[in-house]
Amino acid sequence: MDALGYAALATNFWNTTMAEIVLITGGGRGIGAATAELAARRGYDVFINYRSDHAAAAAVAERVRDTGRRCVTLAGDVANEADVMCMFDTCDRELGVLSGLVNNAGTVGLQTRVEAMDAARINAIFATNVTGSFLCA
Repeated sequence: MDALGYAALATNFWNTTMAEIVLITGGGRGIGAATAELAARRGYDVFINYRSDHAAAAAVAERVRDTGRRCVTLAGDVANEADVMCMFDTCDRELGVLSGLVNNAGTVGLQTRVEAMDAARINAIFATNVTGSFLCA
């Protein structure tokens, strides 16, 4: 599928009335924050997962609430299975049954050449970007 096809799918997702609650991993800044705000403007209640920047996630949550939607934030590492289970349990308890997931959390760390990366760094990247996405899905 090309970029236009993905854009059409995303537009269709946000225009549907079926989903009411969306969980966004990495929702405290960047693309995740923008997605949380868009979801709220489109009528979704939002659950924001973030790893460490509570202040940034709280600011996004306030902007979501300013639209009249509910918002819950929770710190957690998507690479940690217990954190992921807690995230989904908290979402169910605080907002209700989840109807959408934006698997946005990801990391690359400091930019460097591939040959300068050791196995520990590569494994950490894969733990968040791949394993974390699978755990959430």
